[in-house]
Amino acid sequence: MSRAEENRKAERFEDDESGIGVALWQPELEGSNSSKIDQRCRFIGIHNHSEGGMMVESPEELDSNAPVIIKRYLPDENQWEIYEGEIAWSRTVEDGVWQIGLQVRPEADMPFESDLTLNYQEPDSYHIGVIENFDFFINLPLLQYLPRKTFWALLNCLVPVEIESGSKLLNQGDEAKSLFIIEKGRGRVRVDKNGEEFTIAQLGPHDLVGEMAVLTGEPRNAHFTAMEDMLLWELDKDKFELAMARYPDLRTFLTELVSRRLENSSTSADRQVGKYIAKHKLGAGAWAIVYQGVHGSLNKTVAIKMLKHQMAMDEEFSSKFLREAEIIANINHPNIVHVYDIEDLYATHFIVMEYLEGESLEQLLKRVGRLTPELTVHYLLQICSGLDHAHQLGIIHQDIKPDNILIQKDDTIKILDFGLACPTGSENFEMEGTIQYMSPEQIDSYPVDARTDIYCMGITAFEMIAGQRPYPDDDLQVMMDKRLEEDIPDPAETIKDIPERLSRFIRKACAREKEERFQNVREAIAELEICAEEMGLFESEIVRRHMSSLFLFYTEEQRTILAELLDEFSDRAAQSGIRMQLADFENITSD
Repeated sequence: MSRAEENRKAERFEDDESGIGVALWQPELEGSNSSKIDQRCRFIGIHNHSEGGMMVESPEELDSNAPVIIKRYLPDENQWEIYEGEIAWSRTVEDGVWQIGLQVRPEADMPFESDLTLNYQEPDSYHIGVIENFDFFINLPLLQYLPRKTFWALLNCLVPVEIESGSKLLNQGDEAKSLFIIEKGRGRVRVDKNGEEFTIAQLGPHDLVGEMAVLTGEPRNAHFTAMEDMLLWELDKDKFELAMARYPDLRTFLTELVSRRLENSSTSADRQVGKYIAKHKLGAGAWAIVYQGVHGSLNKTVAIKMLKHQMAMDEEFSSKFLREAEIIANINHPNIVHVYDIEDLYATHFIVMEYLEGESLEQLLKRVGRLTPELTVHYLLQICSGLDHAHQLGIIHQDIKPDNILIQKDDTIKILDFGLACPTGSENFEMEGTIQYMSPEQIDSYPVDARTDIYCMGITAFEMIAGQRPYPDDDLQVMMDKRLEEDIPDPAETIKDIPERLSRFIRKACAREKEERFQNVREAIAELEICAEEMGLFESEIVRRHMSSLFLFYTEEQRTILAELLDEFSDRAAQSGIRMQLADFENITSD
């Protein structure tokens, strides 16, 4: 059996995401007798390894049968393991990305220079510098959020820059082509104003220089001068954009740049988002970060949602995010969060919304366990009222769940996060939503409509009254199979004090077949109102009603058209749960 065959059959160990390695090799050069010319040194991603082989990913092709030295980083020991070997095969995955098979032999005592007599001359001496300073990068807070499978790709973009004390690195007004990470030394940020220079900040190790100009594309807004001898690492904008196109997860780095500025800067100007100033982070999800902010001149508190760059730079997801803004900007309903503004800045999108105080339904359930039937119906009526308004505009939320329901201090419900909203009847190819609350059609990626939201609302209602979801979700595949194959269990089997009508409401809302559910939210509201009447909620303090007066002045000739308008208004009001009382006053004069 050949060595290559033995390697293919050997047990392989998957590296976590993608291990970090360094490849050093010397390609064959036609017409060259020197063994010290055109040495190569690159960071690589190690996908898996065995006793005699590795599969790696490289930013360039390695010549077949060329000798190679591999250093594999062992994160638990914070050490490098050294191998030597040959390139067995290579194939291109896409432009600038290669997968390579290596035959290797561990050489624990082998010096890093090895038999290849690599002299680390240009153009690759800067890679050696990154290797020698690897501890600095692996511990740099700004890079902690980068997946290891892309960490090595970023390291290949870095070039060291040394400047002497008193030297100027950046000039105000220059074109921004790169940013810098400071490893050693300190420098001064100064701005020209009315012919004079003013110091606005001092920066040192781990700080960044010039990052905002790279994000905005605007000229440098300040000078940067070394106060002492400095070592910085330059990240070229064009080179980094090319790396991001190949490895989209690198966009996480941009999100961290913006977040760092919005959260940590001591100056309001650095935390500016259009007309608003970010104050502090409220929370983060899979695709967005939310900050509390304030209107710069009106002093109005707002919530600012920033789309993460790995999403913002994805054309399809970015358009979806902007659609969210357009959708909820056109919604004006007391049970749906209100949008004030949209800003496109720092290579991403921001939505500015009303700031809400309270707790999510999810937090409430964690705190109290389960809700009373009366409070469950009270909240469901408000959720349905907001959903009905959205559905009338042709919008499906797709992700109704306790975490997207906010309860304000006065018990008013606000539906949050229309980020997954879509037009009625659109297909759900990406199985969007939160899997524990998904309808069968969402799981199967079938078209969604108003009945999809009704199902998700039904699962939420079950959790409200029972304190748990219908199926255990420790095994998501089993849970999804049950959702597709069975109707949910009757909540009355575990909750003895649940009214029969509310139990039927939940079971009907969660029917597997859409045709067996409430066909629209207004049907659900009508059923909930009967529940509320039977519970005496309309006479209790749980449902707080308001009264408004409207005076209409009309002539006898206008009475018929007014009656038609009032009939239409009365029908619409009744469908929304609004009671209308009409009083007639005769012989009223009006100018």
